[in-house]
Amino acid sequence: MPAGRPKKEIDQKQFEVLCYMQMTKKDICEVLDVSENKLSAWCEEKYGDKFCVIYSQKRVLGKASFRKSFYELAKKNATAAIYVDKSWFNGSELSELDIEIKQAQLAKLKAETELINSKLNNTFEEEALQKLDMLLEQNKQGAEADAEIHEETE
Repeated sequence: MPAGRPKKEIDQKQFEVLCYMQMTKKDICEVLDVSENKLSAWCEEKYGDKFCVIYSQKRVLGKASFRKSFYELAKKNATAAIYVDKSWFNGSELSELDIEIKQAQLAKLKAETELINSKLNNTFEEEALQKLDMLLEQNKQGAEADAEIHEETE
């Protein structure tokens, strides 16, 4: 019998509904009764990507629904209208999730850049070695030609 706590199964449909509802990662973990690390690992296992990427994909419809409702409210409520103006049109307020997504995108770009640089370095090294081999061969041929000329003149 395995030691430790029994494995907690996460209901995929419930997770997706919580994302739709725009719940925070902390709130989702509380509802599902799992740690943030467990939720992150589950997303990697289930969807093959980080929580922040999956969350942003799964919340799209809920976000659209929320924006539509909030836009309707903003037509009747000055406070809501000010919030819509500041948040949606100026883009001045970034949520923690938006920052996390930007950081994940930046990390991915850095990894891709490192890979490209590594491939470029390998290509440059190969080209340099080929040029060096060619120069050595030309030098060898030149030395042989000089030796032949020297033999002929003696």
